[in-house]
Amino acid sequence: MRSLLLLAGLALSACASAPPPAPTVPVRVMSFNIRVDVASDGENAWPNRVDAVAATIREADVVGVQEATPAMLATLDGELPAYTRYGVGRDADGGGEQSAILYRTDRFDRIDGGTFWLSPTPGVAGSQGWDAALPRIATWARLRDRQSGRSFVIVNTHFDHMGETARRESARLVVARAQGLADGAPLAVTGDLNADDDSEVARTFGAALRDTRLVAETPAAGGHATWNAFGTATDDRRIDYVFVSEGVRVLEAATLDRTIGDVLGTENPRLPSDHHAVTATLAL
Repeated sequence: MRSLLLLAGLALSACASAPPPAPTVPVRVMSFNIRVDVASDGENAWPNRVDAVAATIREADVVGVQEATPAMLATLDGELPAYTRYGVGRDADGGGEQSAILYRTDRFDRIDGGTFWLSPTPGVAGSQGWDAALPRIATWARLRDRQSGRSFVIVNTHFDHMGETARRESARLVVARAQGLADGAPLAVTGDLNADDDSEVARTFGAALRDTRLVAETPAAGGHATWNAFGTATDDRRIDYVFVSEGVRVLEAATLDRTIGDVLGTENPRLPSDHHAVTATLAL
């Protein structure tokens, strides 16, 4: 009897001395197609938008960007000293557009990461898959949150704008790879999927992950459409997403359908990009 009491006392003492679990600290994740730098965009060209793009990115903790060239990213590096950037270009030599991940340097440490190509040979740099018009990639990172001590995986991607088969097969590849990389850890997938929310691509993601706009604990803010064509779009297309794994609470979700003037506090009626940024505030 005395031995049992002693064991019980030791167990209670161990429980009492165990540190409490770290509190959950919300993480705001963003997907943002920042529109490649094309001089023919005229007044919508990159130099006229970069300040608003940078200001928008500063509203999030972790951001997946699409259509980002090395020169554009170098400019953003100067605008965003509080962020670390991770990623490579989609071309065989590592150049070209990136699906880069940006994260707050003072909050997150990158534990691991990589890039794979959306093709039947995902480990071959520059490989082009199925009927895609261009090489496409997904970049991923495992981040540890210094505030909570928790780690999670983010995967950022940009699907082909032409190949229907490529989008369908890319969805299957990214879902399978993302779940394998997460290996049970919280997972977020950001991206411009070039596919509407009633498409087979969206259904593939929805069967394995949760669409943050649909499951947020408060009504999603902003409009439905994410593709705006610099204000000339006539259809209501949602093609930009943040998906998360089961067990991740989605506190808020939003489409940031705002003008440059709204972002910077000016009278500029133009838009930061031809896509609206989308965000999700997560409790991991």
